[in-house]
Amino acid sequence: MRLHSCLVLLMCLSHSQGFQCSTSPYTSQIPEYTVCTPENGGESHLNDASHTEDCDFVSTILINECSTEDRPIPAQLCWRLRDPEQGIVEVTYPLLPASCNFTAYDITLMAHEGMECPAFTDNFKKHTRREVDIRGCSEASCKDKCSQRGTVMFRHVFTGCYQLCLTPRRHYQALQELVSSPLALATNYVKTPISTLQDPLFFLDMTQSSLTMKAQLRINPMVAIVTLSHGINMAAGPHACRDTGIPIANCATCLGSPEIQCSSESRDSVIPTCSYQGESVVKCRFSGLKPGNYCVRVQFDDDRCVADTIWNDDNNYSPCTWETFRKFVTAEPAIEVDIRPQGSIINPMLLALLVLAIVAACLVVTLVVYRRTPNYGRFLPVPRKPIQLAERPTVLLLYARDCPLFMQAVAHLKTVMKRLNNCQVMDCWEDSQYDSVAKSPSQWLLSYLTNPKVRVVLVISPTSALLEAALVHRVFVQYRQRRALDCVFAQALSSLHETSHDSYKRLFVVRLDTESAGVVPQTRTYLNPLATYILPVNLNKLMTTLHNLDSTVVAVEDSQPEVVALSDAISEYRRYLSENPRYLDNLLTSDTVPSVHQIMA
Repeated sequence: MRLHSCLVLLMCLSHSQGFQCSTSPYTSQIPEYTVCTPENGGESHLNDASHTEDCDFVSTILINECSTEDRPIPAQLCWRLRDPEQGIVEVTYPLLPASCNFTAYDITLMAHEGMECPAFTDNFKKHTRREVDIRGCSEASCKDKCSQRGTVMFRHVFTGCYQLCLTPRRHYQALQELVSSPLALATNYVKTPISTLQDPLFFLDMTQSSLTMKAQLRINPMVAIVTLSHGINMAAGPHACRDTGIPIANCATCLGSPEIQCSSESRDSVIPTCSYQGESVVKCRFSGLKPGNYCVRVQFDDDRCVADTIWNDDNNYSPCTWETFRKFVTAEPAIEVDIRPQGSIINPMLLALLVLAIVAACLVVTLVVYRRTPNYGRFLPVPRKPIQLAERPTVLLLYARDCPLFMQAVAHLKTVMKRLNNCQVMDCWEDSQYDSVAKSPSQWLLSYLTNPKVRVVLVISPTSALLEAALVHRVFVQYRQRRALDCVFAQALSSLHETSHDSYKRLFVVRLDTESAGVVPQTRTYLNPLATYILPVNLNKLMTTLHNLDSTVVAVEDSQPEVVALSDAISEYRRYLSENPRYLDNLLTSDTVPSVHQIMA
């Protein structure tokens, strides 16, 4: 019986806010492929000459991960100049055998300005980064497809020296980086950071219950996101739009598409509509608005928007975000009433007597009702002033590295916190924060643990419970496949235990609902939080506490796509735990006990 291993190649965009564009220069032109085997067309030959026949340039990369040889195997990278004017370059790279069980590739294009390639890689800087996910495919349509190579597209390639860094991953474990030999490329594209371009031009027009915005984009990005937020704290300074408020409507423009996709995040029936006016002008109208402070944000999805690259090396806020906010006041139209005198209608003396009689009657009725009604006023709660919208909370998200399904569920939780609940989430495993954490993990962690304004969300799991039990009972435990940032969670546990008397008020323990028939995973914690939030049931309670707001302000519907994705991920994780009750032995090891499960006994 033939076994066909099928893979699906997906390119990920970091700022698309859930919008999907059908035409994308980032996406590979190989949607599905089968890794070559003797049964379906031959073994993979990394040095097949047919791969480099139509290449403009060729560079070499040494394959030493999952190699059947005792030495690194050289393979060829094919570089093609697709558009020298726009600096669009296509690179074809070798796909490693399916037996390696790789789940993703991190691909980074490194650049050095100047046609002479330097001798040391320290002189190169990040130009563009791609993340390629590889997923299994069991459909019949995959059987007849066989490919040995993948393709990635890069834009804004200027004249200089380049290297391609290919890092294979197994789930969340990054393996050894493969670096190509330096290659000099010449194009007609002139290096132009977005920060040097002119900002978009905003035109705002407010009517009775709607706001109309026109934005002249001035560039043609892959994706432009237009977001309307409500509840802006005008006193928060120039970044009030970023740090305060709640998004209530989003619209996205896609490169090459005549349509603009819009969606409403609000329960108040805010209706967003957008359209093009000319080549680079977007007009959006938001109807059904209520009085308050609103912000319009335009954000581009472009390679040059990423921090810590050759385009934006200062790690500041993205240069591809522009904001404008206004106070928006609505009022019902006044009804004109003609009050000019039309002659004597009633005697003034009679009118005065009539008014006095009405006042006297009101006093008598009030006195009678007051005497007959007991005075419970002193027992009634005093109405509080409406709670004002809090500033964007900073959340330190802590969790132990666990199985892939748990990590996927946490990733969906992070998406809900960011997109629907306007939280600024600090996570050491997030790619955009990895470099700053790796410089000094201890300093990065303590800067948030010791900050009284930072909320700490601890997501407990069987792995975290076992690591915490090992810490309490002084038993040595470690991951079978260790990663550099595993120490962050271990240090966080130790610090929380040492300062639990002071930090429990801002510590929020979260547990995913993983209990099923006959299976109750051990996820206890020795810490003493005020409450433990079980997700997804207590999602809104958790977010309410994080924001210190009334639940009607920050509550999200269960039907929201992000919440549905979180619930589905937790269900998949629950199913995995029921089918693999002793999976921790494959993840962790200890020199003290034969099975790590004995630590929890």
